[in-house]
Amino acid sequence: MPRYCLYIASLAVLAAGSTSLAHDGPHDVIARLSKKISVQGPTADLLFRRACEYRALREYESAKSDLRHALRLDPTSEFTQIELIRLQLAGGESIELLHQVDALLDSHDAAVRTAGHAIRGEIYYAHRQWQAAIAEFDIALKNHRSEIQWYLWRAEAQREAGQTESQIRGLRSAYELTASPVVQAALCDALIADAGRGLAQKDGRASASRAEAIAMIEQKLQDFRLKSAWQIRKAEVLLLSDDHAAANRELNKAIAELDARLATPHPDPALVQDRQKAMRLMH
Repeated sequence: MPRYCLYIASLAVLAAGSTSLAHDGPHDVIARLSKKISVQGPTADLLFRRACEYRALREYESAKSDLRHALRLDPTSEFTQIELIRLQLAGGESIELLHQVDALLDSHDAAVRTAGHAIRGEIYYAHRQWQAAIAEFDIALKNHRSEIQWYLWRAEAQREAGQTESQIRGLRSAYELTASPVVQAALCDALIADAGRGLAQKDGRASASRAEAIAMIEQKLQDFRLKSAWQIRKAEVLLLSDDHAAANRELNKAIAELDARLATPHPDPALVQDRQKAMRLMH
């Protein structure tokens, strides 16, 4: 069986191949692989690698075509099956894929079994079956503890299921393990939301969540040169205690920074969303 690029069921596929391709863009790699295929004939390995590049370019139909061809050449490749299932899931073919994923759960390869559970989690998540999604991500994360996206999906499923304490506890543990700034931001947002709910319901936990969030925010404002996202979070916390004047000061600073960063021919959509959020919060 040919050696395929290592696939650990993450959002990114780690494409294998020679180091000479490592610094080329997807278009360059596709051109080189296509030339090899035309000269040498298609192999499952070359088709899989080209599919990885098509996927990076969001050319999903081309990627799926290569993966199906690769599977015809080597029907035993579990990594190719996983990637094809994930592309089908991205295209909306979700609940119908469960039976294909189930076959992967009997694999002798622990990475394949882990990927299978994560994909089942994605499928249940897409269909708003929150508890089933949480259970699958729990299993996947026990075997592969560094996958950031799985933590985020599980946290969102927990939020939707009303499991706020589990959501915060899971994100806190994930941040301690990974030190991911993305996870930390998600944790802070969860704490702010929890504080808001707690204040509305006169829950004593609200003050603890608020205190943890503000401590995190102040540290980030001290450490970071680009502060707008954390200034917006600070404004959200200030609004919990109806301190509109202080909140507006933070929002004005955030908007000024964002305006400067958005003055480019191709503004980052995430920054556009941040600015829209800051404007909505203004009083």
